[in-house]
Amino acid sequence: MRLLLLFLYFISGCFAAVVTVFVGANDDGSPDLVIRPNIIHAQVGDTVQFQFRGGNHTITQSSFSAPCTQIFNTATQKKGIDSGFMKFDNTTGQIGVFSLAITQVDTPIWLFCAQTGHCKKGMVAAINPKEDGDKNFAAFQAQLASAAEPGYGVTADFTPPQATANTPNPNSAMRHTFDFSLMAGVALLYSIL
Repeated sequence: MRLLLLFLYFISGCFAAVVTVFVGANDDGSPDLVIRPNIIHAQVGDTVQFQFRGGNHTITQSSFSAPCTQIFNTATQKKGIDSGFMKFDNTTGQIGVFSLAITQVDTPIWLFCAQTGHCKKGMVAAINPKEDGDKNFAAFQAQLASAAEPGYGVTADFTPPQATANTPNPNSAMRHTFDFSLMAGVALLYSIL
């Protein structure tokens, strides 16, 4: 019995959640310039799944200071997260899906739709934004009216803060991963039982 409880305790932390976010459609399914929810809370190990349910949109990473421009990370020399254009097929009802695995929660991830005109009309979101301080989601949204919106593929330089031993590197904010240690742990516990 103790081994069973140990096994259940071990695997309870291994199951990550899938956080579903709808892009381009209202609750009734009608097309609109929305990302909902636009404030996304996720934990390390969770997957945020963006479901494109209307129009032709992107999920593209920006910075707080340039909310409608894709970031170019000067440390890694790579562009920020970008789904590319994901068109909803009205004929078949086929939705586009873009998934991101969360690997850190300390640095907010600012997102927007890079389709011309959509960002300034409010098609923005954030993963784990801070609720207090001057860099919260409401302040991010307030910048949209005066934000430059250069279009898809144009980037703005962004230098992330240096990571410390206790702070995950924001350069690796998202990636697709699979943890084989979970399988090894399950196999080990199974052999003990």
